[in-house]
Amino acid sequence: MPVIRALNMLVEKDETNPFGGVTHIQRPGEVLFADINAGPVRGLFRQAGTLSGDFLAISDEQLYRVNDIGAKTLVGALPGSLRVSVAATSTRVIIASDTVAYSTTGASVTTVVMPDSRPVGSVAQLNGYFILTEENSARFYWIEPGQTNPDGLSFATTESTPGDNLKVSRVGDELWFTKNEGTEVWVPTGDADLPFQRVPGRNYDKGGRARDAIALFDNSLAWVGNDGIVYRGDQAPVRISDHALEEQIRKADLSSMSMWSFPFDGHSVLCLSLSTGTYALDASSGQWSEMQTYGLDTWRCHVGDLGEAFVVAGSSEDGKLYRLDPEVSNDAGMPMTRKMTGGIPAVGQPQRINSLDLYAVSGTATDPNLYPKVRISLSYDLQTYDDWQDVSLSRQGHYGEPIRLNRLGLVRYPGALIQFQVTDDVKWVVQGASYNEPSR
Repeated sequence: MPVIRALNMLVEKDETNPFGGVTHIQRPGEVLFADINAGPVRGLFRQAGTLSGDFLAISDEQLYRVNDIGAKTLVGALPGSLRVSVAATSTRVIIASDTVAYSTTGASVTTVVMPDSRPVGSVAQLNGYFILTEENSARFYWIEPGQTNPDGLSFATTESTPGDNLKVSRVGDELWFTKNEGTEVWVPTGDADLPFQRVPGRNYDKGGRARDAIALFDNSLAWVGNDGIVYRGDQAPVRISDHALEEQIRKADLSSMSMWSFPFDGHSVLCLSLSTGTYALDASSGQWSEMQTYGLDTWRCHVGDLGEAFVVAGSSEDGKLYRLDPEVSNDAGMPMTRKMTGGIPAVGQPQRINSLDLYAVSGTATDPNLYPKVRISLSYDLQTYDDWQDVSLSRQGHYGEPIRLNRLGLVRYPGALIQFQVTDDVKWVVQGASYNEPSR
């Protein structure tokens, strides 16, 4: 089957749009926020009211504080090479890195002493308690408010579902333990001796495939299930992936899976990075698309958090942090390729396509001397594409000019595919397309 792609584009509901009530908009561009070190960035965390609202960035084996203008301060060493798990109260942050938990109040880094030196897989915080899962185990420990390390008796076991804990996540006032073959939900009890208990009837037979492929998303939890399906937590796990994505998950290397989410302009976007690419779900539309950095198979933004007024993302390639800006149409000076695929159906007799009209925003070039173009290519066999044809998007200020391609040839059953691609530094918004319409 042909691949239908939306690259670096999201689907936005638009009731005024006659083309199915949706408009395609580009993802936010990137603006360099801070350059920390060699990288990669293994984690990025911010919580209002904690450490004066600074970001905590874990890059390579170092922990940095980064303020809201991108100024960085080295806090200390944080050994490890894998993505980290982070949780915080108003005064303290705990970071789980490569089976060791580290603590900071923003000035230095100390090691959390676990009973019998047990390895730590992930960390969460609820009601002032830090919850630390033991790696390769169903056991978890907690650190009581005001205490530095967990007591040897401060533990419980998620034993109602099989397998080990992959990750603990705080979702509202609940703790979600994603395991190999199931998920359990626990809540606070108010009992100092046993501060958390499992919620009866909230055990799910949908476990997780990888610890890093679990993330908070739109006030709930999303994860790649042990069956290769992406779920979203609700009263029961709800499937949110489609068959095309599930095929990519099946092909992917487990070690490559990672997940994070970010908001912008009323959208909540879930990003799943695999060895085959980065795939993004918009919560409002329920549609998946692809994200990509120029020259890479994936989007380099693979961790991030929300600041006071903007999202900051960390790079998988180096130690750079980027501010995501919906008004920017490039990636820190690099081209941002935006690509869409559409189709022309042909049922019965072949039909001739005399013209194709693309309804998109034009005249938005940042440089008045720039003559941006949209590149268009057709596939008549649904497998191979013709050479690109360039059509003007109009220079700055020339809004609303038509985007038309003429004499596209004969289309036979079942139809043809069309690719639209923009790499120039212009805002790209597409309402739809039509063919064989009268000239405007």
